[in-house]
Parts: sequence; C-alpha cells; structure tokens
Amino acid sequence: MKIELNIMRIYRRYFLFGIVLLSMLSIFVSSGCSKFLYATDMANYGDYGVIVLSPETTLGTNRIRTGIPGVRDDIIDKGRFPDHPHSLPDQVVVEWQLAKLSDCRRVDKYNSAVPKTDDTKIYIRKLGCTWTPMKDKVFRKVFDLKEAQKSELAKRAGERIRFGSKRVMTIMFIFRDEEVELRLGGFASNSLS
Repeated sequence: MKIELNIMRIYRRYFLFGIVLLSMLSIFVSSGCSKFLYATDMANYGDYGVIVLSPETTLGTNRIRTGIPGVRDDIIDKGRFPDHPHSLPDQVVVEWQLAKLSDCRRVDKYNSAVPKTDDTKIYIRKLGCTWTPMKDKVFRKVFDLKEAQKSELAKRAGERIRFGSKRVMTIMFIFRDEEVELRLGGFASNSLS
C-alpha cells in the first residue's frame, strides 16, 4: 500500500512537471510569432476636461480629466483601434469637446513631473468634478499615420526581446485644450526585460 502511494506521488510529480514544461514551451513558441503590437494612450494637460468623441478604441473612458505630464496615473490606456488589432490605420480623426470642471472634490497643483525640461507651467489635477460640456468648444484634427507605419518603432513592434517579452509601439494623443498632439513611443510588454 505504501509503495503504491509512493509510485502515485512520483507519477503525479512527472505529470505536473510535464504540464508545466508544455505550458512554458507553448508560451515560448507563441511569443515567437511576431505580430505588430501597439497601444494607444491619451492624456489631458490642459485647463478643461476633455470628452473624446473619436477615434473609437477598444478600452477606456471617453472623459479625460486634467493631469500632470510625467505622471503615469494621468495617462488613460485606450487599447487599439477596433478594425486594426495588428496594424495601424492610414489616418486617425480625433474629435474632442472641452468641458468645464466644477464642484471638484479635490484640486491639486503641481509642476511638470518630467525631469530636465524647461516646463514651468503649474498643472492642475481636478478629481471628482461635475462635467459641463461646452457646446461651442468642439475640435477636430486629422493625423496621417503613414509615416508612423514606416517608423523604426513600428518595424520593431512585436519583436521578441527576452523572457517572453515583446516590443510594443505606443501612440499617445496629448490634449492641451484646443490643441492635440501625437507622440510615438515604445515599451517592453514584460517589465523584467
């Protein structure tokens, strides 16, 4: 009886080891499949709240509160463009509406958190506010992404690095009230890389 239990334990260990080995192998093989990876982010460094009317994305809210440059919590992850899971569209139309933020529970004032810049503006983060859309403050800008598609960041996006990590291209829209700018960047999908 004792011998049978020991044999069962040994078989169970080999079985579990085999499952772990197959899982690791499948992760390694699937991470080698190089697909274009990207993520869109949005941030608002203006004085008003921003209601994003377009583009549609797979994640996130359409309301972006005011924030501070360099603070990750003030950047909204928006996922990807719905019809382009592994590619970028040729162009993106960004439409937004400004909103007054009133009766805020909390208002914080900060300098920019981006080191080594000449940015002397005081940024205000407003939390828990009442949003009042401004009907006469709707804006639209078209971004051509053809150059971004040919960029070095795009060529390397999806490339495997190590520890199952891949390079991810970021497309960030930064709102400053009546203006919006596009910034490209990148990161590793696994923070250990």
